[in-house]
Order: sequence, then C-alpha cells, then structure tokens
Amino acid sequence: MVLESGIFACHAVWLLRTRHLRKEAKLAGETFDEYMARRHQSAAEELGEIAQKEGLGPMFSASADDEKTKSNGVDATASTKT
Repeated sequence: MVLESGIFACHAVWLLRTRHLRKEAKLAGETFDEYMARRHQSAAEELGEIAQKEGLGPMFSASADDEKTKSNGVDATASTKT
C-alpha cells in the first residue's frame, strides 16, 4: 500500500510539473510525446548552431566521436568477436 501511494504521489507531482507543457502540446494539436520530441530536436539544433558560432567545432555531432577514435588509433568499426 505504501509503495502504491508513493507511485501515485510521484505521478501527481509529474502531472503538476508538466501541466504547462501538456497544455502547449494540446494547443499545437500534438501528443505530449510528439511535442517533447520536436522540442528536444529544436533545442539540439540550437545547441549545434551555438557551438559553431563559438568555434567549438563538431563537438556535438557524430563526426566528433569518429575523429576522437581516429586520433586515439582505435577503429570504432572493428568487430569485437573472438
């Protein structure tokens, strides 16, 4: 019973904390998940633009990981099968 009460309380807190986001999603005609996915994508694109302006290079892209492994002499595509 205590565990169920805790789960209920956590859900109630989540509903209170996200009420404005759920309202924006409803006004946009999207589900909460669709709205949040679009919002996170926009934030990631904005972060990439800021990084480029600041001269941070491809720090926030997949190519940065490739460059890092090449400089370490590690082949990221190598198979680890024995």
